Amino acid sequence: SFFLAWMKKRGTPRHEIEAELRALDILIVQLRTPPFSRQALGGLGGMLG
Repeated sequence: SFFLAWMKKRGTPRHEIEAELRALDILIVQLRTPPFSRQALGGLGGMLG
């Protein structure tokens, strides 16, 4: 991916790149999980309502 190529070009150590990717994966999974989405939407609704 572009992101990986960019990280390598900057000379980022491989273990750091992998840690970044893991963090991204975790974030994406959390955003996709229904309970999280409902909580986030509920929180927004509470603030707006």
